Amino acid sequence: MELVERRHAADYNPLERFRTSDADLAIKTARTALEQFKKASNAQRKAFLALLAFPPR
Repeated sequence: MELVERRHAADYNPLERFRTSDADLAIKTARTALEQFKKASNAQRKAFLALLAFPPR
């Protein structure tokens, strides 16, 4: 969720400033998350996506 919040701030808050190192870290974090998702089994991917679509109450 942190990446979503940072993206939102970058897109909609013209006063928000980011350092290059912060942007590099965010990119690395996103790439790592995608790599982990790709390595997961189909069942794990489906469970993860289901939790995104229908979070526990």
